[in-house]
Amino acid sequence: MFKSLFLILFFPVKLVAFEWPVSSPELEGISLEGINQAHQLIQSGAYGNIQSLLIIKNGKLISERYFNNNGEKAPIYSVTKSVGSILLGIAKYQGAELNTNNSMMNYMPEYANISDFINKQKITIKDLLTQRHGLDWDELSIAYETPSNPITIMLNTLNWYQTVLEWPIRDLPNQKFAYSTGASSLMSVVLKNLTNLSPYEYASEHLFQPLDIQLIDTHWELVGGLGTIGQGISVFPDNLEPLGFGLWLKPIDMAKLGELYLNKGLWQGQRLLEESWIDKSIFPYSNGVTDPDFFGDSNSGYGYQWWTTLFRDTSNRSFNAYYANGYGRQFIFVFPESQMVIVSTARDFSYTGAGIGTLLRENLLPALSSGAQGYIPINKNINGSWYWPENTGQGFNIEVLENRNEVLAYWYTYEKDTEKQRWFIMQGEIVNNKAQLSILSTTGSSFVFSEPPDVLEWGTGEMFFDTCQTGTFVFTSSIEDVSAEIPMTRLTGIENCNESSKVNPNKLSYIH
Repeated sequence: MFKSLFLILFFPVKLVAFEWPVSSPELEGISLEGINQAHQLIQSGAYGNIQSLLIIKNGKLISERYFNNNGEKAPIYSVTKSVGSILLGIAKYQGAELNTNNSMMNYMPEYANISDFINKQKITIKDLLTQRHGLDWDELSIAYETPSNPITIMLNTLNWYQTVLEWPIRDLPNQKFAYSTGASSLMSVVLKNLTNLSPYEYASEHLFQPLDIQLIDTHWELVGGLGTIGQGISVFPDNLEPLGFGLWLKPIDMAKLGELYLNKGLWQGQRLLEESWIDKSIFPYSNGVTDPDFFGDSNSGYGYQWWTTLFRDTSNRSFNAYYANGYGRQFIFVFPESQMVIVSTARDFSYTGAGIGTLLRENLLPALSSGAQGYIPINKNINGSWYWPENTGQGFNIEVLENRNEVLAYWYTYEKDTEKQRWFIMQGEIVNNKAQLSILSTTGSSFVFSEPPDVLEWGTGEMFFDTCQTGTFVFTSSIEDVSAEIPMTRLTGIENCNESSKVNPNKLSYIH
């Protein structure tokens, strides 16, 4: 039988008042000019009704701007879903018997009498979290607050959670992505049965307090119309706040949620949830390959109530990101490779034009300097000879096999002490615009003899490219005590270094 109590086997979180360390954009590798241009564009109104833009880089607050407001709490809409995922991850870390491969009905025994129970029992917690539940729920193609929208139907019933569980099934679980605020709200029932606390009670004690989010700056309340005026509805079925929507937070506190995930579940040295939960939260179980009718390309996807995407800036550099997304354009963006969190809130409920996504691609991401930036795609334009400008004893010949998504490279170098020449062969696959390479050392043969050489796996390395003329090679040896980071500059193949092959960045993400 399902047990609703669990032991919290961890030390209490030490409550310490938190203030963001402050730094300047330049010290953290971002052009102040790019940020200022973004602010001016926001103020012009050309990018919608953006209310806030906050940038955290390397754990430091480098920019905090509000537009026609003072950064007070406001509804974050479906960003609440990502908070729900965080809360379940915290509960699991604290000892809750939560197995995402188990049926969701194992965690909601009070609803054992719902219709079609046998098929609903096939829906796992993972199916619920990844929005691959199979329910015949379509809230995105029907205008919100119209009578036929599933959310409106749910809100007009006495028990929202029962209504969702009674909803008809369209597909088998894990067959198709179907975005559902109702399904996400079932996290509330699961969390209550795991912890004996309501979502707000649990969030207050185990998320807001550790992150020094003041309770006066939070609450759950439904919002009506296309605005930020609360309806006054703050009492919910079974006294369970819905983890699909309804939470209010300040933008500066939203940034703490992004930073918690960027730091893999650690906050000021205290672990709040396991890194493995975060890895699953941001893994694209659904994407443009599995669900091309919903996601624009293979780089866009959905994990455990978090979205994933890839941005390209105006120089065609790529930036992997995951984000929380709320109605009206409320966003928490996390850029793990750049160690950056960006929060933007807005009141764009009917506006469909360019917004924060365009500003990211055209102003903010290009403002990142070398070393804090993303990488251009590795394709045949990289082919040719590369060298280390300050050391003529280091060079590379690179060949990209696009049809196999692989890289072959020849590395010539020398021994530091004897200056004896050395050669290595490198091969590997392209992952997230980086070449992940095995480094092979060969000895014992020559062109005039037919005996095969001895091949030894000497180490591993990575290659990535800031532009089509500059890149970096990082390596470490598994058998010698040597590792280094080598800058690379193009020597030959310069005719392939052009901008004509760049993909239009506006087609790589549906975030406007």
